[in-house]
Amino acid sequence: MNFRKPQPLTRRSFLDAKKPCSFHDDIGHNTNECVALKNEIEAAVKSGKLGHLVEGARPGTGKASARDNQSPPKKHVKDQNVHMIQGGHKVGGKMREIPDEESKNEPLIFPRIKGRPCNKNHLIITALFGHYRSQYVFFDTGSTLDVMYEQCFEQLDEKDKERLKPIHSPVYGFGGEVMHPRGVISFPVTLSDRIHSRTEEVEFLVLPATSKHDIILGREAIGNFNVCPSTAHGAVGVSTHTGVAIIHINRHCFSTESSKPSKVPKQVRRTEPDKWVLNKKFPDQTVTIGPTISEIVRTFLKQLLTKNVDIFA
Repeated sequence: MNFRKPQPLTRRSFLDAKKPCSFHDDIGHNTNECVALKNEIEAAVKSGKLGHLVEGARPGTGKASARDNQSPPKKHVKDQNVHMIQGGHKVGGKMREIPDEESKNEPLIFPRIKGRPCNKNHLIITALFGHYRSQYVFFDTGSTLDVMYEQCFEQLDEKDKERLKPIHSPVYGFGGEVMHPRGVISFPVTLSDRIHSRTEEVEFLVLPATSKHDIILGREAIGNFNVCPSTAHGAVGVSTHTGVAIIHINRHCFSTESSKPSKVPKQVRRTEPDKWVLNKKFPDQTVTIGPTISEIVRTFLKQLLTKNVDIFA
């Protein structure tokens, strides 16, 4: 291809003869460093003159056309039976498109609250992960990991359960308790306020424990989503391609937390051995755990036996 003849190089007092430029037919810089040549090539690509050299490029444009891949059929959104919610999020209306680099810098302003922001509840919202919807998604800035609890994992389809990858690293809690995860599993998580939405891939650590939450989005997911959580406002802000999504907490989740007990019940000390069924297929065969073992060690021992049930049972 013939490019336009470039402007001659400005003569300087010192020119490096070891750096010849074939495009200018002169010395001073290498051909690969020639800015004028790079500009000519970019202009040729945008005009389509070099379309035969760019994979997927269409004549007259500098953008590569998307491949016509057959997308898999959409799965029906499945509500978690443990924490059920009726209805769902629907993204409606055409919004202005904001380029990727602008969406990260979109100013995030929480709505004005009458009086002053004074929410003290946890940041628990409704969100989609895969084709499942959970009403108990907890934003926890104190958690390093993204967690899925056992009661949530058991609600998944069998094909999704088969995607669980084993992991052998233990997890340590605030009280020093040790827990061995069942494995890790990833899902695309969608955060939406019914107008703006954003989806990111999240890898969850599946813990063999139950909780009032289904999943926890820790600092890993918070950083990937570029989320701005505000406990005082009772909402989280998420930058998206169409603007900022302000997602408010599910206040009815805290109806049972409004009444605080006057006294904390004292833990009853065990005096009798704990006869525990290790394999549910054989309920008459129990494992006896002594009463003097602490609750932390007792939990760890049960997890160890469950993990190696084929050896001990």
